[in-house]
Order: sequence, then C-alpha cells, then structure tokens
Amino acid sequence: MNTVRWRWLAALSVGLLLSVGCAPDEPPAGWTSTRWAFDVTDPGEPYLEHDVSGAWTSNDWLATVEFEWTDRVTAADLVIRPRIGAGHRQLGAPQRLALPATWGAAPSSVYTRNPWAAPVGGDQVIALSDYSNVQFYRATGGTWGAAGTFSLPTIDLGIGGLFGTPALVAMTDDWMVLQNRALYFQTGTYAMYRLDRTGATVTATLSATLPGGTALDIDGDIAVIGHTSYFGGAGNAEVYRYDGSSWVLVHTTATGSGVARGVAVDDGPFVDRVVLTATAGDNSQHLEVLADHGSGFAGEQTLGGPLSWSWYPSTASFGFDDTPVVIDGDTIVATGARGSVPASAPSSPLVATGSLAVFRLGDSGWQRETTLEPVAPPYDAGVTSVLPGRISVSGGHIATSVLLTYAPSAIVPTQQTTGFETWAFERP
Repeated sequence: MNTVRWRWLAALSVGLLLSVGCAPDEPPAGWTSTRWAFDVTDPGEPYLEHDVSGAWTSNDWLATVEFEWTDRVTAADLVIRPRIGAGHRQLGAPQRLALPATWGAAPSSVYTRNPWAAPVGGDQVIALSDYSNVQFYRATGGTWGAAGTFSLPTIDLGIGGLFGTPALVAMTDDWMVLQNRALYFQTGTYAMYRLDRTGATVTATLSATLPGGTALDIDGDIAVIGHTSYFGGAGNAEVYRYDGSSWVLVHTTATGSGVARGVAVDDGPFVDRVVLTATAGDNSQHLEVLADHGSGFAGEQTLGGPLSWSWYPSTASFGFDDTPVVIDGDTIVATGARGSVPASAPSSPLVATGSLAVFRLGDSGWQRETTLEPVAPPYDAGVTSVLPGRISVSGGHIATSVLLTYAPSAIVPTQQTTGFETWAFERP
C-alpha cells in the first residue's frame, strides 16, 4: 500500500465545496459505500468549514483526518473507526484524537500550508506528519493513542533559498519512508527508517538511503521505486528486498514509455507481486503485473483499461499526490477512466470525473471486477473536477480521497478553490 503527499502547496484559498446534500452514486450490486462529505456550515464564509482528508484502511480500522477551517486550520482530529460485524464491513463509533494546536503550522521560512495531510500505516501503527514532526499512533486494547514523535530535518529545496522538510511517503508496521522533495516533484532520495514497536513509544532509526524516484511503495520487506516523468517520457522500476541487514536490488524492469508513474507491491505469503502503471504508444494506459514465485520477478499479466493516471497541472498545483494503483493480496485498485459530465449550472458546463477500477485474482488470472464512482452527478454550481486519487486497500476494504476543484468565484475571483472528501467501499 502507498499513500501520502508533499507539503508544498501553492497559495490557495479553500472555498465552498460539495454539499452534503449531493446524492451519492449507487455502488455496484452487493458493494456498500460510506461517504464523509464536506460540511459548509455557513455558505457566506469564503472558506471551507469542515474538510475530510486522507483515506487509510486495514482489515480492522479506517482512519481519516478532519479539519475545521476559517482562513486557517483551527482544529484537526485524527479520526479512527473500528471495522466491525461480518467481514468487518461495518464501521463502529469513531475514536477522535485531537492534533496539537500547532499542527499544520508552517515554519516562517516556508511559504505554504498543509490541509491535505493523510494518515499512513500498517496494521498496528498509524503515522501522520506535518512540517516539523511525524506523530505515531498505536492501539492498546482497542484504544488508539499517541505513541511517540519523530522530528523531521530541515532541507534546502534548492529554489530561491526556500526550505522544507522531507515528505512521509509510505509506512508499514516495521518501516517508515521519507523523501527529500523539491516542490511537487518527487525526485529526491528515499530514507528508509526501521521502526521499533517494543516499548510504549514507536521509535525510528535510519537503516538505508535508496535512489530517488517519482513513486514508491513498500510492503513487508519489499520496496519498489518508480522512475518516470509527470510530463511523460520513458521510465522503469526497481525492486528491493531487505535481507535482514541491507536493502538489495533484486529486479529492474525494462525502460518503457510512461512506465511506473505509479507503483504498488504486495509481499505475499507464497507469491510476491509488483504492479506498475504503463502507457502504450497510442496513449492508452494499462497495468503491468509482475510476480515472484520464488525464482525472481517476471511478467505475469497486463491489465487493460479504461484507466487514467495522467498528470494534471490542476491537481499538482494543489500538492495532490495521488496514488494511482494499490495492491493487497488478490485485489488491485487503480484510478479508472476519467470523463466529463454536464454540470448543474451553465457557468460550468462540464465536470471532469474519475473512478476506481477494481481487479481481482481468480483461477484464470486477474479479471476486472467492477468500477466504483466515488461521487455521482448532479454537482454543485462551479464544480470543475471530482477526482479520486489517494487510494488505500486491505482485502475487500477500499478507501479513497476525492479531490474537488471549483472555478474562480465571486468570493475568490482570481483563484481556483479546492478540497477533499473521503469515501470507503466494501466488497460483498
């Protein structure tokens, strides 16, 4: 699994977002869905009142971050819901952990802010980062609580004397991965930290530094790094295994057009798999699945579209690091085809929409199981895009953050407004 984002954002205003009253799409037969939408308590305010960001799920828990806004973050909670009932398909009463009042406040030398934080984690540990720290959380007897803090170093972005901190890009119960980044572009090296969970607090010790790339995922003792450009061009991927003392390069894929815009890895009990996004010569997009049955990684199957993980300036300008593909066991989820639908207001005639493509492994290989649409029309006036992008999967549990953008309005006439909500889907 892989999620999370960089904390450099353009100076944006957060505007009025999709109202709770918008009708959700009916999920496919047997699937169930839950939506945490924006809650604009005062439509006259120029800022979002309530924002739901992040989408992390395991078989036992689902976590999001909720913000209260005026012209800044005034309150923020990590919200963790237990999975209960048959198949863990229902969600119980949430546990709310208030984040510090200083959380999300950028240092004076960093011209940015951080409303798009997202939790990442394994099965027993969740982490959340701001500009200065990574805060660990763990459950004891079913109750979550803070479990230590890791201080982020300050790095020179190499752009006009600006400084920042590394991005928390991935985490498992045993590993935390930070990346040094320049603005939106993930090109810096990856710092692999070993986590120690034996005491009351979680501690992190630097184990190794791996080559930089534009995408990374980690599961168990396997990490995959993608090397490609957001603007297209050739790319490839490298697969590393931890042998107990160091990370060893075990496989490098051939270079191809558009390869590894997104990567995903599953350290399975019998078969290990890596999934790469790829773009064919006709610009059609597909997935390449590699499998290791014990003798090394080799191509297993190509999964066709319609799929989409094209880099959109409209999303990158908001620091929206999407996760276009994830894998867990017999389930692969990727950002599906993007389209457009008529809007409810003539001022915004078309709305760009996205979906999730779900693939499942069966006796005859990987098959497309269904397509999930997080938000269905009609949309509020002024909405220009509704795009799921940051995905988390654990078996039949799927969660995604949905980016919404609004056209410039009378409230903020020169800037596009934006925000997030969270959806969860359950396989029947």
